[in-house]
Amino acid sequence: MAIDIDRLRLAVAHEAGATAHALTRKGIRRKKVPLCEMADEVTESVEARIGQLFTMSELGPVACNPDCAYCCYVPQVLVTLPELARIVDRLQTWPVDQLEALKGRLNAHVVAQSSDVESPAARPPCALLVGHRCSVYEVRPLVCRGQHAYDVQQCKTRCETGTGETTQLTVVLDVVRGAVSGVVGAFQEMGAQGALLDLSRALVIALENPKVLLQAANGLLPLATATVTAETE
Repeated sequence: MAIDIDRLRLAVAHEAGATAHALTRKGIRRKKVPLCEMADEVTESVEARIGQLFTMSELGPVACNPDCAYCCYVPQVLVTLPELARIVDRLQTWPVDQLEALKGRLNAHVVAQSSDVESPAARPPCALLVGHRCSVYEVRPLVCRGQHAYDVQQCKTRCETGTGETTQLTVVLDVVRGAVSGVVGAFQEMGAQGALLDLSRALVIALENPKVLLQAANGLLPLATATVTAETE
C-alpha cells in the first residue's frame, strides 16, 4: 500500500505542533514561567520523533556530526523565546572575555544579514560557531536540530557556491516546523511574546539585560527589534 506522503507530512507536523503547544501552555500557566524547562521538554519530544523518523527512513544514516558546520552559514537562525532563554542561560557561564568576543561576532552577523552574497560561505557564520563547532551544541535550537544531510559534499557545495540541492528527509523538517509553530501559537494565545526571534539580534539584547526574557514571557515587547515577521524571514 503506497504511503500518501503529503498526508503523512501534514499529520507529522500537526502531531508535533499539538505536543509543543500543550507543553508550552502548561509552562506559561505557572506564576514564574520556566522558559528553559519548557525548551527542554519541547526539544525532548521533537528529538524523540525525529529519531523515530530517521529509524524508519530508507535513506540510511545521516552524515552530520558536531564538527560539520556548513549549515551554520545562514543569515538568520530563528528561535522561540524558551530556546533563547536556554541559550542565554548557557552563555552566562562563559568567561567575560569570551562573552565580549561573542558580542562582536553577533554584531558582525547582524550587519552581514543585509549583504548581498552569492554563497553562504561569503557571509559570517552563526556567531555561536567557534572553531568550526557549535559552542552551545547541547542547547542548540530546533531549527538547527532539524537540519541534516546524507551527503557532506552536497552541503559543502551548497555552502561554498550557493548552488545545488541537499537531500533531506522532509518529514523531519515538518516536525520542527510544527513544533516551532506550536510554541509560538501557545505564547500568542496567552498574550505573551510569541513571535519567532532572530537569534543574533535577540542575543545582543538579552546578553545586555537577561530580564528581557521574563518580560517578554509576561507580555511585554523588549525583544521587538529581534522579532521575525513574514517580510523579514
